[in-house]
Amino acid sequence: MKRILFLVIASLCLVQVNAQTQKNDSIPRKTDTVKVGPITIVIKKKEGGKAKEVTIIDTEDSTTTYPKKTVKYTRKKKNEKVSTNWFGFDFGFNNYTDNTNYAAVSSYLQAAGTQGKPTASDFKLRTGKSVGANIWIIKQKFNIVKNYWGIKYGLGIEHCNYRYDADISFKKGNPNHIIRDSVDFSKNKLGINYISVPLEFYFNPDGKKLFSFSAGVTAGYKLNSFNKQKSGTRGKDKNRGEFDLNPFKFAVTGDIGFKGLRLYGSYGLTNLFDKSTGLDFQPYTVGLRLAAW
Repeated sequence: MKRILFLVIASLCLVQVNAQTQKNDSIPRKTDTVKVGPITIVIKKKEGGKAKEVTIIDTEDSTTTYPKKTVKYTRKKKNEKVSTNWFGFDFGFNNYTDNTNYAAVSSYLQAAGTQGKPTASDFKLRTGKSVGANIWIIKQKFNIVKNYWGIKYGLGIEHCNYRYDADISFKKGNPNHIIRDSVDFSKNKLGINYISVPLEFYFNPDGKKLFSFSAGVTAGYKLNSFNKQKSGTRGKDKNRGEFDLNPFKFAVTGDIGFKGLRLYGSYGLTNLFDKSTGLDFQPYTVGLRLAAW
């Protein structure tokens, strides 16, 4: 009879303590103690209040000792629909596939002085030097099925570098054009900055954000472009211009990784240059992504 009475009183006390805890949830306390007659209830909170240990002690009868009853539980984390990640970074290598028919290229490629027109070999890149860096200002993840799959979207700046071995120069004019220059450049690159919006589907096989992969598309708009050069003759020179580059960029993208370290890649669906130039380059990038997901 005493045991039954004890359990009834303890249950009522737990309901009362739970109501008091919810009411005073904003008060940062590590331990709550409630006494109801001979029963003492001690609630111990862990850091952040996510877990509690409830101890019920009955001291009513000195001749009858009830065992110490301890209940441990962890609050189930809410299934958040939308989560936000600020400032993710990519470091990758830029390159492109050249599908240009140089025999049919328009006046965009011009001869200068004793130099002939640029050819396919002049557009070959120094792969190890064509390094790009992206900054994703914000990315959000919309959870569709628990923590297993959903969509990701965001906003960021993509910076692409194309480093040339050949001594070609991008010239502004009417029209714009590219020449094989007479100067020996120790550094010669084309730089392009885009503001980009990705839209991807993601999948977490374990639902715990440890291992995941995603795939989708990225749309970008060109902010600016420049041809940066360095030589013993002209020194350092940075020419800004449009250079008849395609102002829009669309690419298929994907990444795979564990926790905050990921491998990513993208392949362009649009030409790097305006179609009026006759050049046909499909850009692609592979590299590392430093982001929470």
